[in-house]
Amino acid sequence: MEPLLEIKNLQTYFFTYEGVVKAVDNITYEVMPGETLGLVGESGCGKSVSALSLMRLIPDPPGKTVGGEVLFDGEDILKVDMDDMRRIRGAKMAMVFQEPMTSLNPVLTLDRQLTETIQLHMGKSRDEARHDAVDLLARVGIPDPERRIRQYPHQFSGGMRQRVMIAMALSCNPRLIIADEPTTALDVTIQAQILELMKSLTQDLGVALIIITHNLGVVARYADRVNVMYAGKIIERGSAFEIYTNPRHPYTVGLLDSVPRLDQRLTDAAGNAAKLVPIEGQPPDLVNLPQGCAFRARCRFAIDQCAIEEPPLMLVENGTEEPHVSACWRTDVLGSQALSYAMGTG
Repeated sequence: MEPLLEIKNLQTYFFTYEGVVKAVDNITYEVMPGETLGLVGESGCGKSVSALSLMRLIPDPPGKTVGGEVLFDGEDILKVDMDDMRRIRGAKMAMVFQEPMTSLNPVLTLDRQLTETIQLHMGKSRDEARHDAVDLLARVGIPDPERRIRQYPHQFSGGMRQRVMIAMALSCNPRLIIADEPTTALDVTIQAQILELMKSLTQDLGVALIIITHNLGVVARYADRVNVMYAGKIIERGSAFEIYTNPRHPYTVGLLDSVPRLDQRLTDAAGNAAKLVPIEGQPPDLVNLPQGCAFRARCRFAIDQCAIEEPPLMLVENGTEEPHVSACWRTDVLGSQALSYAMGTG
């Protein structure tokens, strides 16, 4: 099976008075038809910028995609003109933005906002588009859609607004949906409903889904494969099972160690209350990245080589079908660390 989306050496920089911010720096990955891919990392690591780069929504100035390829169905969409990109965006690729209240126009009813996309991309009349929009609202679980479609965004709760955004993304039957922090500012029960809805819709419709999040619980439940980002780069990639049971980058291990787990002991060997282990320090300045590994200053496994040479993504010998790669010189040491985490003793 051929990939639906291939990203090759994508580079998106922001040119500021302080210097060049390498927000996305030479990332490569692919998405298969019908697959759910997780993109995880701390705030500021480049997740959202990479998604906006795929949709060609980077504000210029100060941002610019300076290199790489984004092959969608074999076509490099970074090279098409903006008129063609508008026909692709929404119709073939759609995005659920991070904050639904600021993504929906507060002075237009849902009717106008949903039907506009359907009329533009599907060539349907206003009445046909409105019928489709009502069906979409019902599909995403909004009650009484005939009445609610005439209302304004401020008349909906956060969870309902996010459902509207999902309906809008699905309106033209795209082949790929990018969900950027789709559960931000929602309570836990609504988060679960939204994610279950997105997963079921992608399975029913065969749509590929990229979930961008810092919530590792979301990724564990819904993603097939995972890319871990740090300082604008992908530093580990593999199947969700491998990433969680056999992490081979200190940053991934740190992310996992900072998440509460129901299967871990509540007390340590001395009988004291067990504590989460945070990642010490702060992310690096993307204008002045350090030589060598960008994570070195926060890493408890760092060696002299880490300060001199930046590690490339290297294959982890684990015998799995899905390639598991990590950008770390200490993957041998991290094998035992990963085992202790998987057993709930790390």
